[in-house]
Amino acid sequence: MKFAIRGGLIFVSAAAGLYTAQPGELPTYTTGVLAFAALTAAERFGLPDRLRIALHAAQLLCAFWLTERFGPAMLFLSLSSLPGYLRSGTVPEGLLAAAHLLALNLALAGADVPTRVNANLAFLLSAGLLGLLGGSERSEREIRRRYDGLRLRHFELHEERERLAAFAARIEEEAQDEERVRIARKLHDDIGHRLIRIKMMMEAALHILPTERERAAAMLEQIRRQLEESMEEIRLSVKKGTTASRAEHEYALDRLLGETGEQAGIRTSYLIRGLPYALYPSYRVTLYQNAREALTNALRHGRADYVELTLIYEPDAVVTEIRSGRTDDADVQRLEAVQRADGAQRADDVPLQVPAAEFARQKRAEPERTKIRPGMGIRGMAERTRHLGGELRIEPGPPFTVVTRLPVRVHKAAE
Repeated sequence: MKFAIRGGLIFVSAAAGLYTAQPGELPTYTTGVLAFAALTAAERFGLPDRLRIALHAAQLLCAFWLTERFGPAMLFLSLSSLPGYLRSGTVPEGLLAAAHLLALNLALAGADVPTRVNANLAFLLSAGLLGLLGGSERSEREIRRRYDGLRLRHFELHEERERLAAFAARIEEEAQDEERVRIARKLHDDIGHRLIRIKMMMEAALHILPTERERAAAMLEQIRRQLEESMEEIRLSVKKGTTASRAEHEYALDRLLGETGEQAGIRTSYLIRGLPYALYPSYRVTLYQNAREALTNALRHGRADYVELTLIYEPDAVVTEIRSGRTDDADVQRLEAVQRADGAQRADDVPLQVPAAEFARQKRAEPERTKIRPGMGIRGMAERTRHLGGELRIEPGPPFTVVTRLPVRVHKAAE
C-alpha cells in the first residue's frame, strides 16, 4: 500500500512535469524521474540501515534537483519521499524531515509566495498525517503483540491447570493407597493378632470350663474386654480415614467429657445453651484443649468427683464453663448462701448445717483452694485463648470453675 501511494504521487508529478518542461529538456526530465523511481523501488530490497539512509539522502537530492529544475510540478514527487523515511523506524526521521523541508524551500526559492506557502503546508500536512498513521499502526502492532501474549498466557495457563488437575488426582490416588495400606497394616498387625489371641483364650476357656468354672468365667471376661477394644480399634481406624468429620469428632467436648467420666468413675454433666452455629477449627481445638486441661487439673489436683461442662452460644461469643468439685462441698455452699442472705460477716455466726469436724476441714482447706498457682497448663490455656482474642477466667470456688470465652468473628450458619 505504501509503495502504491508513492508510485501514484510520482506518476502525478511526472504527468504534470510533461506540460511544464521544455521540449529540449524532456530527455533530462525523463531521466531524472526514472532515477527517482529507481531509488524508490530500491527500498523494497532488504538493505542495511546505513545504505537505507544513503538511499533516502539520494532521493532527497534527486527530488531537490527536479523541483529546482522543473518547478512546483515536482512537489508531489518530492512529497512521495515522506512515507519512505517517516515510517521506516530505522533512520533518523527528524533529521531527514528537516533536511527535506529545507531542500524543498531552497528548490522553490524562485517561485511566488503562495506557491511556497502551499508547498510548506502540503509538506507539514503530509508529515502530520503520516505521523498519525504511523502511530495507529504502532498501536495496532502493540495490540496484536499483547493479544498474542495473552493467547500464549492463556494456553500456558490451560496446560498448567491440566497438569495441576492431573497432579491432584495422582496425589489423591496415592493418599487413598496409603490409607488403604495403613488400614490393612492396622488390621493385620494389631487387630489380627488380637483376634488370634482371643481365639486361643476361648479354646482354653472351653477346655477348662467343665472343671474350673470361675477361672473360665474370668477368661471369658477378658475375652469380652479384648473384643470391645478390638471393636474400638476398628472404629478408630475407619474414623481416621473419614476426613470430613474427623476434626469435628476428635475435638468434641461431649466425647471428651464422657470418656473422662468413664475412665475416672465420676459424675459428669453436659449442657448446651443458645442456638449452636459453626465454629472455626481453631476455636474447636482451643475449647477442647482448655477443657481437657481443666478436667485434668480437676482430677489430679482437686480430686473432684463430679464435673459439669456447659457450652454457651452467645450472639458474639462462644463460652465454655467447666465446674468441678466434690459432692460434700455442697453443704458448705448452702451454708455460705444462708450466710449471704442473713448479712453475716463470718461463717462462725451461722448455725452449722454440717458436722463441726467436716466444716473445720473445709475451712482449713479453703486458703489452699483459693490460692491458684499458674503452672504450664494454665499458662498454655491463657496463651491459646489470648491468641484468638478471648478471655480465660478461673474461679477457685468451690466449685472450681474455668471459663473460656472466645469472640465470634464469623457469620453464624443459623442466620
